[in-house]
Amino acid sequence: WMRMSETLVENTLQGISIWFCMAFVVLCVSTGNLLVACICCTCVAGVLVTVLGLCVYRVMGWELGIRETIAAVILTGLAVDYGVHLANAYIEAPSSIYNRRDRTRYALSRMGVSIVASGVTTALSGSILWCCTLVFFSKFSTLLVTTILSSLLWSLIFISSLLLTIGSEGEDWKLKTIAHWIAKRVRRSSEETW
Repeated sequence: WMRMSETLVENTLQGISIWFCMAFVVLCVSTGNLLVACICCTCVAGVLVTVLGLCVYRVMGWELGIRETIAAVILTGLAVDYGVHLANAYIEAPSSIYNRRDRTRYALSRMGVSIVASGVTTALSGSILWCCTLVFFSKFSTLLVTTILSSLLWSLIFISSLLLTIGSEGEDWKLKTIAHWIAKRVRRSSEETW
């Protein structure tokens, strides 16, 4: 049993690591912005640490068993949802909106109500599982509700605060801009060697 528990923890960490790499690539492609993708991945890491570290381990006192590892892998997908919508709204702001403050305001006004409404309805529907007699469903309900609420808080407070203070403006941190900069550096270094 001990070896199986160790294997579950290793596989959970491996699955989350693979998920983070894939999510970072998808976020880079979908937003086209390296900084915004890093901010979103940091938010997801914060949600997972909040839910698995604080809620599961400290508050509830659960060990990382079969139920928790299955739920942890499933809930990583939910943790990224709200941050991605907010980040995409920030990136897709009209070109006339240039500065960080106005872009963040645009993203929050465009997606904030939808994110909060989605979070509330998902948390309410997930809380119905608390009435189940099977332990898996009641634990899954706790993990689902805490993930949704934590994701809401991290997205609306953390992501919007970082976008407001260090978010990209104009062509900064865009993948095209970074690719052009790298190409220019490579050309310059190759010319210096000749």
